[in-house]
Amino acid sequence: MLLSRLLEQHYGLTLNDTPFCDETVIQEHIDAGITLANAINFLVEKYELVRIDRRGFSWQEQTPYLTIIDIMRARRDLGLMNRN
Repeated sequence: MLLSRLLEQHYGLTLNDTPFCDETVIQEHIDAGITLANAINFLVEKYELVRIDRRGFSWQEQTPYLTIIDIMRARRDLGLMNRN
């Protein structure tokens, strides 16, 4: 659910557009200890993905990579954050 949300929101992709359409690939990444951010950012680098959630231009170069802030926001939006 979180992986799907991040791919769609930030890159306009579905799981079927990536190797993650295969649940065994996801499990292999989990078993290898690869973080969600690293898994997605590997795809960003390999396929030169461009973020679609950024507007306009900036004097600063905008990185295409996913950050922990992006993941935390998606977790919050999906109701996956624990509140104490």
